[in-house]
Amino acid sequence: MGVENIYRDIGYEEIHHMENALRARAVYEKDKEYIIKGDEVLIVDEHT
Repeated sequence: MGVENIYRDIGYEEIHHMENALRARAVYEKDKEYIIKGDEVLIVDEHT
């Protein structure tokens, strides 16, 4: 990434997005628990 300390050099919003992306990649199953539509990631609610 080219930064020494992401918590100092990058804003917290960007860190939040990176954490969510990592969580989605590691924990959730694409096209079952979330879908990608255009440039958005949408959570699939199995109860609806």
